[in-house]
Amino acid sequence: MALDERSRIAPERTGLMVLRVYAYLKLRRFGHAEQVFRAAAGTGNRNALKGVNDVKVTRDAKIQ
Repeated sequence: MALDERSRIAPERTGLMVLRVYAYLKLRRFGHAEQVFRAAAGTGNRNALKGVNDVKVTRDAKIQ
């Protein structure tokens, strides 16, 4: 919640965005997490690029 509130006050930095999206991933909000990770990955952020893969791995583990 705090990161959502902060993003309303000032533009969100990519690192904080990645942190927030990992929280979405833990909440199993896979579609939203993947969408935001892909947007952040478009900036070249390595953690976001890893996050795209983490969504796939976590989603696949849930299916099995």
